[in-house]
Amino acid sequence: MKDLQIDSEISRLGSDGEKGINISVALDSMGGRRGLSLTFLSSGGAIRLPVAKNFFDAFDIDRTEEKTVRIKTFRYLPDSTFRPN
Repeated sequence: MKDLQIDSEISRLGSDGEKGINISVALDSMGGRRGLSLTFLSSGGAIRLPVAKNFFDAFDIDRTEEKTVRIKTFRYLPDSTFRPN
């Protein structure tokens, strides 16, 4: 449940109110382990959420050439042997 609250908070703070926010969710791997990758794209301001940096195993914020804020997150799955079918 805590992960949904963090994702919701990132979405709320990243939204500029008019255009909203685009969220991409994928299973990915990092360092040979599977995990959940979330990417948030918005025209809102870059945010700093210390709790998000503590929750995710990777947390990056950058600005694209089109002045869009991109927040990329990754969290390892608890089962390191998980392989999607």
